[in-house]
Amino acid sequence: MTRFTSAVAPVKKKKKGRFFGLLGGGGDDKYEELTSTVAPGRDRVLFEEAATQVRKGNHETGRLLFSTIINTYPDSPFLPLAKLAIADSFYLEGTTASLVQAAQGYLDWLTFFPTDPLADDAMLKVAESEMRQMGLSDRDITHARKAEQRLKALLQQYPQTNLRPIVEDRLRESQESLAMHNLQVARFYYVRYETHKGGLKGSQSRLKEIVDKYPNFSLRDEVLFRLGTTFQQEEEPDEAAKYYQDLLRNFPNSDYADKAKEQLSIIGVPIPEPDPARRNVAPAERPGFMGNLMQQVIGKPDITVNTDGILIRKDKKDGTSDLIDEAIKYNGQLPSNVTPIAPVQRTTRQAPPGPSPRPATQNAIQPPPISPATPAPREIKP
Repeated sequence: MTRFTSAVAPVKKKKKGRFFGLLGGGGDDKYEELTSTVAPGRDRVLFEEAATQVRKGNHETGRLLFSTIINTYPDSPFLPLAKLAIADSFYLEGTTASLVQAAQGYLDWLTFFPTDPLADDAMLKVAESEMRQMGLSDRDITHARKAEQRLKALLQQYPQTNLRPIVEDRLRESQESLAMHNLQVARFYYVRYETHKGGLKGSQSRLKEIVDKYPNFSLRDEVLFRLGTTFQQEEEPDEAAKYYQDLLRNFPNSDYADKAKEQLSIIGVPIPEPDPARRNVAPAERPGFMGNLMQQVIGKPDITVNTDGILIRKDKKDGTSDLIDEAIKYNGQLPSNVTPIAPVQRTTRQAPPGPSPRPATQNAIQPPPISPATPAPREIKP
């Protein structure tokens, strides 16, 4: 009996390193060499390769390369941005688990660099990480509430931030979801009251919370009318009249305006003139049946969130550069012409008389000298 002999050459075993199993096609040898030994200038190579891998969608590989800089090169000028880039990689990945990691990564970075020029950007990304996990207002509002808290904290901690218009827009969207949640609960309680199952006080408290906390709510006219109705049911006509009058002054074109006038006539209170500035304001557009149905199918609120990271953009176009490209170009530093002014952090100490803003050059990098061969930006220090 003839023994069968294979003519196939033996397979060469790949080196086992920290990236074994993550990279194929001979890549193990490349990353084994990069990560197993310490050499001058290798932190830059690691940083550049890590950025490339994150842009390709190889987020885990990129994070491991960034982590090698942090663990192996403690004095590297790339270290602060490597920490931030790890948080960016989670944010760009965008899954629910990754967004939780992204928020924690940005918070950890802020612990080390609270006065860095990018600190307010990091705080905004923490809030946006929560916003990207928000569900519809008739479901869990935990993420909307956390986003609101983060955005308020950003404005309190960095009152002079250049991001204020964006932060205020995000805050309005988060609060819109929170107010809508309260309105839906108030409607439910009022239906219970109408079917003699109680709930009037529950409805009233939710409506009052909206009036007190969310002045920009798009359905405020409905809230004012419903709140007036609850006080009428409690036989407090004077209190009810205040809310009907508020509605007619500020929302004269509301769908509830005629009903409010009717109730004021019953109470015997004069109908107020509308605020001239609000006379031509169109009533808020309420979502129709199909709009509500589509939102229920999608399961996500209609919010505006930037899905790019701070250093790395999600879809980088040819010919454009991210902040991380500038960091690579200037050996781990961001030149002052692309670095935001360091945000002024509010402290608990008593402020001296008169404003004393932080100099724009603090924590920012000086522009490189004229000769590109000898850039000398100042290091970012924690």
